[in-house]
Amino acid sequence: MSKAIPVLEVLDLAIGFPGGNAVHGVSFEIQKGEIMALVGESGCGKSLTAFEEWLIWQVAGFGPMLGQLGHFKNARETIPYALKRYGDETKRLYGVLERRLAGREFVADRFSIADIAIYPWTRSWERHDIDPATHPNVAAWRERIAGRPAVAAAYQKHSK
Repeated sequence: MSKAIPVLEVLDLAIGFPGGNAVHGVSFEIQKGEIMALVGESGCGKSLTAFEEWLIWQVAGFGPMLGQLGHFKNARETIPYALKRYGDETKRLYGVLERRLAGREFVADRFSIADIAIYPWTRSWERHDIDPATHPNVAAWRERIAGRPAVAAAYQKHSK
């Protein structure tokens, strides 16, 4: 089997400035489907953009916790500890999202991949035991996302 051709390949990257090197000898490949994030302008991790922060929040917390709740709600065996643990964490995370959306149209202020990643998980919030009345910012945000023509078309296409 042949090795996949990378989408991006960087060999022996060197970035210098007067008086020294910031980066020297860094090589990497990015394959189809992979995501690369460069953290911090100087590599010290000092600057993430809002969309990166919220994309990481979804990937590391919101998605996995809601997924665990769904798993245990549909398990053959009822495990009260798991249902409480993941139910409570789901409620907490919806609260974080509710507070973030206060006074904002989108999680990163403008529509971004972060909204695209978070939105599908909120489509089944009734299964998460979340009351839309207690999360008006999330409810309004969901309507904004669902009302986008491309989002509506994608969900229509895949609902058949």
